[in-house]
Amino acid sequence: MGGEEESEVALRRALQTNRELAGRNILLQDRVEQSERERVCVVCMTSPRVQGFYPCNHFCCCGDCAAKCYEREGSCPMCRTASVGLSPRFFVV
Repeated sequence: MGGEEESEVALRRALQTNRELAGRNILLQDRVEQSERERVCVVCMTSPRVQGFYPCNHFCCCGDCAAKCYEREGSCPMCRTASVGLSPRFFVV
C-alpha cells in the first residue's frame, strides 16, 4: 500500500469513528434529558420531586403540587389511585 492509500484508509477509519462517537453522544444526551425529566414534578414540570403518594408510592411531585393534588382530587396525578396520604422521600447519604 502506498502513502496515499494509507492516508485514505486512515481517513475512512477516522470518519467512521467520528460517526460512532456522534451516535453515542446523541444517546447520552437523550439519557441526560430523560434523567432530568424524571427528577422534576409531573404537575408543574419545574420543581424537584420531593413528595410521594400513598398507597401507590408514586414519587412524582414537588411539595406544593402534591398538597394541591391531595387536597383537590385526593388522588395520585400519575395513576389516579385514591390517596390516603403523602410521603416525603428521604435520601440516605
